[in-house]
Order: sequence, then structure tokens, then C-alpha cells
Amino acid sequence: MEFKQFVPSLVCLSCDGCCRFHDPASGWRPKLGAGEQNSAGPLAGCLDLAADSRGLDEEGFIRTEADQGQHRCRFLQFKDNTCQVYCFRPFECQLYPFLLIKEGKDFLVGLHLSCPFVQKFFGKEELEAYKLYLNDFLRHPEMIHFLRDNISLFGDYQAWAREWVPVFSLTELLSSTCDG
Repeated sequence: MEFKQFVPSLVCLSCDGCCRFHDPASGWRPKLGAGEQNSAGPLAGCLDLAADSRGLDEEGFIRTEADQGQHRCRFLQFKDNTCQVYCFRPFECQLYPFLLIKEGKDFLVGLHLSCPFVQKFFGKEELEAYKLYLNDFLRHPEMIHFLRDNISLFGDYQAWAREWVPVFSLTELLSSTCDG
């Protein structure tokens, strides 16, 4: 399914916020779902992450590389601020600045308030319209199947609770197969 990203690619690639982390085990690193990790996944044409011990950690997070005093996603090229796998980037990267959040037994979609593009459009018609689009998109049967198969993409963002707001819940769609 084609997915319309909220942040235009030129804006996304000109920002120096994402894809950079203070430590190599940051919870903000992108995580690949099971379907994205196998040889038929969207990144298979770029790099075989499963065969590359540097690619993913045990939990499916993309490993970082130390660079210029910080850590960066291994696919980010500092020299020109581009992503090596932009056309095939993980679902979490496509979804950002929206987040998949697991909070207790609830499955939520949240919005990361630290994104400069979000700050520019917060409370405006464009963002509100995109929220409706995203809600519909994630409720499509193909996406429900993807999310159920990749429930590990829902992360614990409680340590950063001040940086995001809940947008809508997917609990009723996902909890029946994900109890526990």
C-alpha cells in the first residue's frame, strides 16, 4: 500500500534532528518489524540486515554508528544529510513524526512534538486532515494485518511523555491478538 508521508521528503532530508542519537542504545532508533527484516522485506534490495551483524540488535533496532561526537543511524550520510535507504526506509521512519506507542494494554498513535514540521503545523488544518488520513490508512485491512504481525513496532515512550501527545487509539483493532 502506498503511504502518504506527512513531512515532505525535501523538508525531512534538510532537517538535522532525526536519525541522530545521544547514545547507541537510544529508544528513538528505528525498529524493523519481522516482515521488514526478512529477505523479502522492503530493505532487501538495499542491504541484507539479517546477514549483517552490525545491522540490527537483538530487539530489531537499527544499530548506530559513532560519528562526529554522536551516534547516527547507520543509513544516514552526514556529508549530505541523506538516507541510503530513503526509498525503502522502515515503516517507523515513514510514519515519523507519528509514533506507534504501547502504553500498558493500549496501542496508540502519538505525535512527536519535537519535530520542527509538527511545531509549524500544530493545531492547523493540514495536520488535522493528515491525522484523519492516517487513522483511515492504519485501519485498512492490509495495515491491520501488518501491525498485528509487527506488534513489536509499538514502543514504550513513557520516558519522553512530555515530547509527544496521543492522536488516536488502535487498541480495539490490536488487543484481541496481542493480549499479554
